[in-house]
Amino acid sequence: MFSTVLRLVSLIQGAVAGFVMILALGVIIAPWWISLVSDLGMQRARTASEELRADIASRLHDSVLQTLALIQMQSGDATKVAALARAQERDLREWLYGDPEAAASSMGAPGPAAMPATGSVPPSEPPMKAGPGPSAAAPPPAVPPPGAREPLSRVIKRVSAGVEDAREKPIDVVVVGECPYTPNLEALLYAAVEAMNNAAKHGAAPISVYAEVGADRVQVFVRDHGGGFDVDRLPAGHLGVKESILGRMKRAGGTAEIVSRPGWGTEVRLTQPLRS
Repeated sequence: MFSTVLRLVSLIQGAVAGFVMILALGVIIAPWWISLVSDLGMQRARTASEELRADIASRLHDSVLQTLALIQMQSGDATKVAALARAQERDLREWLYGDPEAAASSMGAPGPAAMPATGSVPPSEPPMKAGPGPSAAAPPPAVPPPGAREPLSRVIKRVSAGVEDAREKPIDVVVVGECPYTPNLEALLYAAVEAMNNAAKHGAAPISVYAEVGADRVQVFVRDHGGGFDVDRLPAGHLGVKESILGRMKRAGGTAEIVSRPGWGTEVRLTQPLRS
């Protein structure tokens, strides 16, 4: 349209002049724009740093300082002091590097799906009458309802933390793989809690729990380094093993094996098939 009244050379000169003007404005405005973006980024970083600092201060006030006060009060009991320190270390590690909801100790609140502990027997099974066992002395920690669909690793870590706090014995937990905690795994979890209680009461450190989630099954191994015992001739205090572990897994369609040798310790091996 302009070429009808202007020469092409004039159009090109005008376009070049406009481009040069835009480029000059860009050179003038660019430092201000870069500075504005940089200041905005620094402000966001400062805000995030302040929030992190406040979160850490709140965490230290709510857990570490309280634990130090408890340690000072229990300074005469070395076992209690070690248990408190271990619980605080576990909670801080989960909070910093792992799953904060898995860190549940006797000094902190349990996860949102936790229920008040009612003993080692799930609601779907009648109370065991096989004799006094570890569960009668120290109930296991709160086990969430299977409908909560929590990650299995979180549930295992939380219940092992509860046993550790109740028995004041350190328990190392490793979970490989992941799946939701479903009703099919309820018997497996309760059997594992019973095995942890037995290991903490009758075994010796180190006590370890290894769980592996496969494509079609979940396996849990509970190991202690105590004196061991004859599985075919259970001593006093182990009568609940047949029903609380072996019988429970059999009724749930899983398997349980107890391997124990003098001087080697005891390992409880639990396997539960996964069902959709």
